Amino acid sequence: MAMQRDQIETDATVIPSSTADLRRLQEEQRAWLASPPLSDDELAVLRRQYPEQAWAYTRDIQDGLRKALRERAEGHHGQIYLSPEEFLSALNAGLSDDANV
Repeated sequence: MAMQRDQIETDATVIPSSTADLRRLQEEQRAWLASPPLSDDELAVLRRQYPEQAWAYTRDIQDGLRKALRERAEGHHGQIYLSPEEFLSALNAGLSDDANV
């Protein structure tokens, strides 16, 4: 996606600077979700074209991205933590739960 003059780019994320930009990005995400997933051959081509981003063009990452975008579109925004301590406490509790499985 080409960066527009009124957008801010941070690493791999484009942050919209206006409501119109946000709506356009949301529409692009909806269109991407409506399109069929990339084939394994298409993913292999992208990994060769963009070796520094090869990790992003794996089946697991693509499927996970689709799942996350679908959940967000359905209104599921996950947990919001109000402090680093609250986040770390939840993370540690989850790690403890995983150890008991």
